[in-house]
Amino acid sequence: MEDLTYHAKVLKVNENGSILVQPIVFKEEDYQDEMLLHTGYTKMYDRFGNKLDAKSLRKDQWIKFITGPQMTMSLPPQLNPTVLYEHIPMLQFKAEVLKIKDKISVKVVDDYGSFAHGKLKLNFFDKPVLFNEDNEALKISDLEEGDTLDICAIVSFFTHLPLIEIYRAEVVS
Repeated sequence: MEDLTYHAKVLKVNENGSILVQPIVFKEEDYQDEMLLHTGYTKMYDRFGNKLDAKSLRKDQWIKFITGPQMTMSLPPQLNPTVLYEHIPMLQFKAEVLKIKDKISVKVVDDYGSFAHGKLKLNFFDKPVLFNEDNEALKISDLEEGDTLDICAIVSFFTHLPLIEIYRAEVVS
C-alpha cells in the first residue's frame, strides 16, 4: 500500500511530542476526524527546510505529513508519520461569492486573522473541492452568487501576483 499525505491543522501539542490534528478533507472518502500523531521517529522540517521539534509547533498552525496506510482503531486514530512539514502559507477565510464563471470571484468577509482581504478570484486544483455543511460533495454549478464559503487555501507566488489555490471550500450559507 502507498504512503498517504495529509494536510492538517494542529489542535494541540502534547508534552510527549505527540500532536493532535484535524485533517483537511479533499474528497468525501478522506478521513475527517481528529488524529493523534506520534512523532518520536518523524523527520520534521520548518518552512525553510530546517529541522523542527514537535514542541515548537503551536495550536492552529498548518502542517503537512506523510504516513503509511496503517492507522490504529483507537479514538482518535493514531499515526506514526515518516515526515512532517510546516505548511506555510496556508489561509483560512470566509468569503461571499460575487460572480461564477470559469473562476469564482469572491469578497472576503472574515479573514480569520490571515492576510486575505478584498475581492479575489479563486483557482481550484484539478477539480473543485466544495462541500456543504453536511460534508457532502458539491459542484461549482451548485453555487449561487451570494453564497458564503469557508475556504482553506494556499498562496502560490509563481507570478508577480499571488495566486490563491483552494484545497477545500465549504458552503456555510
